[in-house]
Amino acid sequence: MVFVWQDAAFTIGQLIFMISLLPTVMDRKSQVPRQTSVTTTAIMLGFAVTYVSLNLYFAAALSCLLAIMWGVVAWKRPVKK
Repeated sequence: MVFVWQDAAFTIGQLIFMISLLPTVMDRKSQVPRQTSVTTTAIMLGFAVTYVSLNLYFAAALSCLLAIMWGVVAWKRPVKK
């Protein structure tokens, strides 16, 4: 496994994205639309598959973590009745 500059670039970008998303994940009263959260979760998982196919394993791992974070945001959103 080789750590190439592309893997570093995507990994750093996703780390910044994770840090910026953390307050939303931690705030129980955050109001992110469920459609946004679910769509972003699916896209991040698609990115992870793409990164693995390019042998960018660190970026793939962080993409999976971001997908989990967005999934938490979607899961904690109350369903309107």
